[in-house]
Amino acid sequence: MVKKSLYLCILLALGLQWAIPSSAQEAQLTTVSFPKAAAFTSLSDNGLWATAAGVNDDDQSKYAYPYLINVETGALTELWVEADLIKSLEATDVTNDGKIIVGTYDSKPAYYDMNQGKWITLQSENPGKATSVTPDGKYISGWSNSGGFSGHAYVETPLLWEKQSDGTYRAIDVYAELPNFPKKTKLGTNTQQVRIDNVSPDGNILSGIINFVTPATVCYYVYNKTTQECKYVDNALGEVPDETFVDESTMSNNGKYLTGIVQVAGGSYLSSYLYNTSDNSCILYNTESEEQDRDGSAVSNTGVVFACSPAVNPVRSAYVRVGSLWYGIDEILSGRYDMNFYERTGYDFTGTIQGVSDDEKTMIGMSETKTKGYIIRLPETISEAASSVNPLGTYAVSPAYGSKFAKFSQMKLAFSKSAAVTSGVKAQFMDASGKVLREYNITAQSGNKTFTIGGIPQALNADEEYTMKIPAGAFYLMADNSIKSDEISIKYIGRAETPAAVQQVSPADQANVSEISSEHPVQILFDLSIAISEDAKAYLYRDGQTSPVCELNFVQGAESTILLYPSLKRYLEKDEKYKVVVEAGSVTDIMGFCPNNEITINYTGAYEPEISSDGSLFSDDFNDPSNSMVKYLLYEGDHNKPSSAMQDLGFDADNSPWLFVIRESESSSDYCAASTSIYNPTGKSDDWMSIPRLSIENADYYLSFDVQSYYKSKADRLKVLVLEDDAVYSNFTTELYEKFKANGKVLYDEQLSPGESEENLTGDWTHVEKSLAEYAGKNIYIAFVNENENQSMIFLDNLKVYYKGDFNFVPNVESTQVNKESTNVGVIVKVTSDKTYNTINATLTSEDGSFKSTYTDTPSKPITSAENYSFTFPDKLPLTVGAQNKYTISIDLGGTVYSQTNTISNLAFETTKHVVIEESTGQQCKNCPQGILAMENLEKLYGEQVIPIAIHSSIIGTDQFAYENYNTYFGITAQPMGLVNRIDTLYAPMYVDGSEQYHFDSPEGNNTFYDVAQREFENYAIADVSIDKAIYDASSKNIQITGNVNYALTMNSLNHNLAFVVLEDGLEGPQLNGFYVLDQPIFGEFGKGGKYGSSVAVVTFNDVARKVPNDNFAGESGFIPVSVTAGQPVAFNKVFSLPENVKNWDNTKVVVMLLDANTERVLNAARLKMSAGTAGINDATVSENGITISGENGSISVNGGSDLNVTVYDVSGSVISNANSTSGAVKVSTGGKNGLFIVKATSDGVSVVKKVIVK
Repeated sequence: MVKKSLYLCILLALGLQWAIPSSAQEAQLTTVSFPKAAAFTSLSDNGLWATAAGVNDDDQSKYAYPYLINVETGALTELWVEADLIKSLEATDVTNDGKIIVGTYDSKPAYYDMNQGKWITLQSENPGKATSVTPDGKYISGWSNSGGFSGHAYVETPLLWEKQSDGTYRAIDVYAELPNFPKKTKLGTNTQQVRIDNVSPDGNILSGIINFVTPATVCYYVYNKTTQECKYVDNALGEVPDETFVDESTMSNNGKYLTGIVQVAGGSYLSSYLYNTSDNSCILYNTESEEQDRDGSAVSNTGVVFACSPAVNPVRSAYVRVGSLWYGIDEILSGRYDMNFYERTGYDFTGTIQGVSDDEKTMIGMSETKTKGYIIRLPETISEAASSVNPLGTYAVSPAYGSKFAKFSQMKLAFSKSAAVTSGVKAQFMDASGKVLREYNITAQSGNKTFTIGGIPQALNADEEYTMKIPAGAFYLMADNSIKSDEISIKYIGRAETPAAVQQVSPADQANVSEISSEHPVQILFDLSIAISEDAKAYLYRDGQTSPVCELNFVQGAESTILLYPSLKRYLEKDEKYKVVVEAGSVTDIMGFCPNNEITINYTGAYEPEISSDGSLFSDDFNDPSNSMVKYLLYEGDHNKPSSAMQDLGFDADNSPWLFVIRESESSSDYCAASTSIYNPTGKSDDWMSIPRLSIENADYYLSFDVQSYYKSKADRLKVLVLEDDAVYSNFTTELYEKFKANGKVLYDEQLSPGESEENLTGDWTHVEKSLAEYAGKNIYIAFVNENENQSMIFLDNLKVYYKGDFNFVPNVESTQVNKESTNVGVIVKVTSDKTYNTINATLTSEDGSFKSTYTDTPSKPITSAENYSFTFPDKLPLTVGAQNKYTISIDLGGTVYSQTNTISNLAFETTKHVVIEESTGQQCKNCPQGILAMENLEKLYGEQVIPIAIHSSIIGTDQFAYENYNTYFGITAQPMGLVNRIDTLYAPMYVDGSEQYHFDSPEGNNTFYDVAQREFENYAIADVSIDKAIYDASSKNIQITGNVNYALTMNSLNHNLAFVVLEDGLEGPQLNGFYVLDQPIFGEFGKGGKYGSSVAVVTFNDVARKVPNDNFAGESGFIPVSVTAGQPVAFNKVFSLPENVKNWDNTKVVVMLLDANTERVLNAARLKMSAGTAGINDATVSENGITISGENGSISVNGGSDLNVTVYDVSGSVISNANSTSGAVKVSTGGKNGLFIVKATSDGVSVVKKVIVK
């Protein structure tokens, strides 16, 4: 490569060809794709030249890649040579002749002289920057700095240079030659930090910033050399909220105007402004909500402000204010010149206007922060162009133009700006001849951007054209009622009033289908634009059965398409016949007419369970820490005190020989196990983690794991011991410890490597695999032992004990069934080696041994790896309803026996699964509309089965509905994030791919709410939760919730809690929206042109968490007994105080969650709208099931049965007393308290929960 000694002028092949207009009156839009990561920095006053610069690719602390751009030709000039890139250099402004470019060279104020082809340093004692140059090159402004950037000694000095007759520049002594130049802040305090950022063409007006590095006193000033006056822009803002200040400023070419950002009320929102330097007046553009996230980026000589939204988001759109209206740059180009900005440039955003010429006809902009620039050259001023655009000329309609239907009843029309309907105006519906068939009223919807037009249905003739005509002037702009709409005509096509007909089905009728799910739905295309009826029904049937396998959900896809799928993924078994039936009337045309006839689609099942090549006897990837914690037998043998750093990770001296919450970063969902030997004081570890007893059936079992250490300077070792023992231990006792010490055999004992990085885990693992052939036919324990002394840490992941023989198999039977007396059990065998088998023997045995089925076959075709071998045992496996039924399958091929034990959960009834999503959100979080949209999508897919809980928090900015304790409980520090059924990992509402496209699902299938909710819906719940009554009582100020939990399985040793959450709908408030500039369909009304398509939108928040009783986020015990019987509901009755933050009780509902208290996982949930009622009672004595409960004189008496247990709660749910009696009588004190109490009494296996009043 030849290095350049001077500059090189390059005509680049730009992203698009330069537009060469056929007429001088046409607008020009050209793209500039900088070869380096640079962005426009300025435009010459005459609009002929522009500058650009970026940041060094190899050193982000240095400016680099200064360019000069010829605006007319598109030629780029690189203002550097290769050797310059070790320095910091930047181009910031250019003269009208393009000969002088000012900026920075080698971190010093400098200018580039095009005639000399080099940078020339300006006089300055310290590093700094030249920021602006007058069009004729006479004056250059800038600043220098000295001292530590964050220290009190930091100084910024204003600089000004004047060109001399010999062409050199003299440094003006600013404070000596410019009387009253600012030395104080707007508050009157002295300062040592003053910059000059802009200079007017005559050098008379100087503007800049004071105290750039001290936000509390930062301010912007304007200095007039003629009047020798200094004005502070902040002081011209007028009456504004406290903590409002100017945060950015840029000056018009002529020095008359400034614009930038004002932070209002401490950053509650950001607005642009217009400051007049001649009269010290200022206009703050913050009246409309959409203005409250807008950055003034440039201003013309006539005071036309260019701004971008969102203000500080790199993904944003450019606007210009003309008169009282904001126009999008894309809107002007489209409306005035029929030029589509996005198609013309290939860019996704209009971004930011960086500069405007004196004549207001040339503008430069950046679509993104770097690389993607553009130049606009107009035949008229931007103000004239905008004034020719009708803001009501762009609109969206539904049904879409050209839609086909049998009758017209209603349509919707939506504008991007608020409008009103002219009094008395009606829309006319006409036939092809122009005859008016009917007139319709026009009605504004909330927000005054959407309007409905309709009334009495009008029948249409098939294939004839019709027009909805809305006369000119029907709408006027609310911000300027002189702006009225043009005539609007929408064409529609008539259709015969016959049932909606199917045009295409996918998968096609009679196809072989493996599964039907939300990922693989049945798609039906109709011959018209459709709507889904409220009572739409569709089912999946197995051929020959009258009861459906499941009901199918409806979702509308494209305009004429529906998608059908079950809540739970359904596999269609190989060679079985199925049919999908869509009931008549489920689909209509878009107007609600032409209902479909019944639709039947026939499929043949194609699903065959995949066979793993290594059946696992034990497996743990540690990605569910709460589950891993209970999988192992743990022993703490040293009780050494971990160092403070180790304690921060979660280690302690007595309870964490191995820890299961270690991961590379908080954003990672990949956990591992770890053990430490970093103690204070130092000591030797004796920390054990054992797999529970395993039965190694044959010699084809292996142990594998991944391992690494922490510090490279240490020598950590991991020891793995195997103990042969038939005894069953549920805990790592001293006895087991002694057995390991005496008889354990070393399977592995090696020094570990930390890999390439001490800080990261990814990519540094060492994989270990060890044969367990020595233990064939034996019961064993496998322990992982840390015996290091003063070393670092051991990390363990992907632990597995697995069969790796010559064959494998999987049961071919549903693991969860409903109310079955017996079931066929099939098996699919896969040979994993090159062996051939001529005979197979198999047995199926129930857990208690009372049932045994034998299968023997000598197939005509030997069993090999070429094809799976499938069979079904001749006898059905008996099942106990409402129980977990264990069974064992043993396969004998060639004398090798391999067995598996599995479980079939045979539910007593089919439960209804609900998935709870607890999401942290905030009004000041620009990304949080993602959560709203994700919830809407899930509710559309799964209806009432999805239960959203919106946990508002102020972790990003103030939120008027914040429930900080709830958010803090989960430790959520980023928004929007949340938990799905309280699975340990935090998930996001959406996934963003490498092309910046947003999706509800992710390729990995484990990142978003949708991903995990879908997975959760694939499994039945073990119990139904029902709420019978949810009452709020204003008089007693109590809430009462009654209901039951009905388990579908008989279960013992339960540890289940109930959690209660009060939600409120209909809460209105502002919501920051960072997606209103995006036109991706996923953003819906929050996207570009949508109802909420502005940087700040007033939205209605639903499902807002208002109160969890006593903040018992982990739920409350005592409601669910240790043992439950399938089909026998467990009643609950919860009374607690009304929360005071609810706005409207008519908009409240309550969620009850059934939680596994060991893991806090949500097992199922229910939700019910609350109603007004009486939550208190007037009777002090109640009796039920032979148990009498009464309250008087500060005590509660309970009588009944022979073995009585009594628990007394106050209205907040706190236990105040507990008592037991074998005599059948208990009297407990209320501690001197009177009022309402809840009493739970259990006698002879019968529980009663009642409220009593103690007077």
